[in-house]
Amino acid sequence: MKQSFYIGKEPDLQKIIIASAVLHILFLFLITIPMKTNEKEYKSYVVDLVAPAEIQSHTNSSRSSMKASPRKRVKAKTMPSQRVNREIERLQAISAISKLKDRKKEEKANRLEVVKKNIYEGPDAAEVAGKIEALRQKKLGVAGIPGKAKPGKNTEFYYALITQKIWSEWICLNCESEDFEVVISFHINKDGSVDSLRVIRSSGNSFYDNSAMKAIRKASPLPPPVLEDDCEVRFRP
Repeated sequence: MKQSFYIGKEPDLQKIIIASAVLHILFLFLITIPMKTNEKEYKSYVVDLVAPAEIQSHTNSSRSSMKASPRKRVKAKTMPSQRVNREIERLQAISAISKLKDRKKEEKANRLEVVKKNIYEGPDAAEVAGKIEALRQKKLGVAGIPGKAKPGKNTEFYYALITQKIWSEWICLNCESEDFEVVISFHINKDGSVDSLRVIRSSGNSFYDNSAMKAIRKASPLPPPVLEDDCEVRFRP
């Protein structure tokens, strides 16, 4: 049986205990160092709350911008009122023009009444009627339908009167040729209105014929006749 032997001094227990204690102290010291550093990482800080004031200023500015936005709508509402004012001005202008036309028609009717009075009642009635008849023969011819009895003096006065009214409404533009002549027949009702217009003999110029037809229509109503009658009108430039 083999046996082991230890040769040397015996270990000192006191030194061993001291060394072990020193090691334990070092170990504990090394452990406490990271714990202290971890405590430093969790230190609390004091914070100044500045952001809410800025947010409040932003909200105030946004609210003010939202309040200012309806002003644009108020400006937009003024546009229709401008259009209404323009429309009112346009209607007023149309009304003024129509009143002016009515006044001119009234003045023309008054002048015609004066002519009529001079023909029938004036001291120079016969002379005036003769001048109108001469003008009628030269520029514009008015006569009864052929085949009827020859008109009397009163009828001639009446023809002279309607001749003057039709001639005053006749506007002949670009009547270059003196050879133009158009004959138009029409019917005069008891109230002086004119109907059944037709061209009996054309001048060969449609513009000239239409101007004559337009003059008769514009002169209607004519002075009311004693009886309804048919007439022929001859237009010459």
